[in-house]
Amino acid sequence: MGGLDWLFGQPIPAKNLITVAAGGKVFSVERGNFPEDSPDVLIKHFAYQMMIEENYRHRESDPHAIAVTIAACESQIAISSEVAKAMRRQFPRTPLPGHTGFKQLCVIREKEGNLIDAIRLAKLASEQGWTHDQWEKRVSRCEAKLAKKCSH
Repeated sequence: MGGLDWLFGQPIPAKNLITVAAGGKVFSVERGNFPEDSPDVLIKHFAYQMMIEENYRHRESDPHAIAVTIAACESQIAISSEVAKAMRRQFPRTPLPGHTGFKQLCVIREKEGNLIDAIRLAKLASEQGWTHDQWEKRVSRCEAKLAKKCSH
């Protein structure tokens, strides 16, 4: 099995490519790695996820990698509510998974000291129902850091 076959259990012949762009880079995913009835928005979601993971991994060695990561996170977040609806339709008895874009951008914003944006992102992810991250814990931690920062 290759690509995302592990997610859906069976390989499917490639029909076309879904292409996404972020931060000046273009990434394509074979539509055939998904069931034929998969909405394009789900494929885009996973393409952005791959861009985020690949570029963040190279943030120390590639001077453009962090900008591409941030752009891919923002692009994935921009379609997150549509993706959530599509996932709930396609997998009605399964909770939403984690969301790489929200999580990674929260980490980046927190490291930058942009705690207000990290809080906003974590709250939005939680409101949309994305799981596998402790959104409330992240909000509490960032709020505590912000309070400490403001008291000085």
